[in-house]
Parts: sequence; C-alpha cells; structure tokens
Amino acid sequence: MKKLALFFFLIVVLVPGCVEHFILINVQPGGGYTLEFISRGDSTDVFNDDFSHPTAGKRWTQHVWTEKSENDTTWIMETRGYFELGDKFVSSHDAIGTLFHPVEIEIKKRWVSTLYTIRHTFKGREIHRKYPRLGESLEESAGSDSVEWITESFVYIISSALKDMEKQGYPELTPFIIERMTTHIRNYAERIKSKRLIAEISGERNAFLKILFKPFADDLQNSFYENLDDAMHPYEEELRITTGLQDDKFHFHLTMPGLLTRSNADTLAGDTLKWEFELGDFAGDDYIMEAVSVIYKTKAIQRIAVLVILASLSLWLFLWIFVFRKS
Repeated sequence: MKKLALFFFLIVVLVPGCVEHFILINVQPGGGYTLEFISRGDSTDVFNDDFSHPTAGKRWTQHVWTEKSENDTTWIMETRGYFELGDKFVSSHDAIGTLFHPVEIEIKKRWVSTLYTIRHTFKGREIHRKYPRLGESLEESAGSDSVEWITESFVYIISSALKDMEKQGYPELTPFIIERMTTHIRNYAERIKSKRLIAEISGERNAFLKILFKPFADDLQNSFYENLDDAMHPYEEELRITTGLQDDKFHFHLTMPGLLTRSNADTLAGDTLKWEFELGDFAGDDYIMEAVSVIYKTKAIQRIAVLVILASLSLWLFLWIFVFRKS
C-alpha cells in the first residue's frame, strides 16, 4: 500500500541539487529547425523527470557522458532533433502537472520579404493560486518555516482529486458534499503544524483517508478511498515536479535567419539571442521568449525597382508626347 509519508518526505527532506538546462534552437531560412537539449548536474537531477528530454520517435538522438573533477562528477545528457517546416514541438503530453514548454514558429511570406516569428513558452505553474505559501518561500530565500506550505498543498491535492471524481460521475460526491469535505480537510490541516501533519499521514494511505473522512463514512462506499488515492496521484506528481524545479537554471539560445527586428531576449551574442530564467519566472504566469526576424527578397525588390523606373519613364514619355509637344 502506498504511503503519503514517503511522498511528503521526498519533498521536504531531500534538498534538490542544482542542475542547468540548455535549450538551443537554430531556425533555417526554409522554416526547418534543429532543437537541442543539454542538461548538466548530478545523476539524480539529470535523469529525473522534472525537466525531461524528449525521446519518442525517430527524430531524436541522445548522448550521455560525464566530466570528472577531483571532488565531483558532472553528468551531461544531450538530446538533439530536427523539425521540418510545419512540425511542432509540444514538449510532453497534457497530463496534469507535466512541465509544458511548446515551441511555435510562424513564417509569413510576403512579396518582398519573409517574416519569422519564434515563440518558446514555459507554461506557468500557478503556484500562487494552488499553494501560495510555497510561492512566498520561492520569493523569500529564507522563510521562517520551510515546510509551512505543506498544509495548503495537502488541502489542494485532496480537494482537486475530489472535484475530478465528481466529474467522473461518482454519485456520493456533489458540489455541496465536496465543499463540506474541503472545509473539513482545511480545518484539520490548520489545527496542526506542518511537521505534525507529516507525522499524522505516515501510515498507509487508505487507513489515513478512512480516519480523515470518518465524519462522512456513512455516505461513502468502500471503494471511495482507493479511488481517491488514484485521483490524488496526478496532483502529487504536479507538486513533486514543481518543487523539483526549485534549484534548476534554464538557458535558452536562439539563432534566427535574416535581420532581427524584435525580441525580449536578455542578451545578444553575435547572432545568438540568449535568455536565462528559473522557476520563479514561470511560477505564476507563462514565461514567454519571443523574437522576430525578416529576410528581404533582393530579386523581388529589384523587380519592383525596375517596374517603378519603367512606369516613371512611361509616364514621362506619355506626358512628353501628349502634353508637352502639343503645348
């Protein structure tokens, strides 16, 4: 039987290590682009799924190696893929809690130019809505109680699972019952300190849930506790991934064809746009990295120039024949 204690122990006790992720995109004039991911850190952080490298499909190649120093070993994982014009990278499936960071490339072909718009979005984790105290701990590097947010995370996970079960048609769950249950859970969590809560949920999952929902036992089927256990899992994974990203550093490098006309990059090194960011930048809203460039079509411009010259000469000739000669 699964234990809640293990989940919260992994979040609270294990201090996440620092890992750096590099995302590199090189866009070709024809619209195809190479996409490369490089992660550097210890083996635990590089190979976990907080920020996972894509591997599905034949487009990806992956290499793993180590760099050893006197006191440390750094693991490096590199994954590279190529996308044709029109192909889209969406980073992962749409399961609850996964880190979603799609790449969008838009190309507009005009008479005298081709406009390239590239947008890479790290979807916001909505931490301040789901677990406000965790958001506060991210903003304040040294909080007064590093596990104070556990109680509200506990309430969010169970209440979200109950709402999902209602949508799936569980007859014992109505909006009114869910509201009562959520209030009961919140009151229970707020009566005790975070560290005591961890101790309280250190037993088997079903046993703990039966104790927690004892006031509602007469209205619940025996299968309710196991079903709630399953419904909670995606939201636990969401919290695990979010907390696992706390010490991760991200670097996004973008190379585009043509003349750069607009971007929100932090720096420009030669022809490479660079962004640096971390969890705090997409803890709430989306973090969007965007750039626009243009390639002018020389031959088209030359043709237009020739047409303008010919039109001017024709107008001058017309005026000379029909206006100036008669006068």
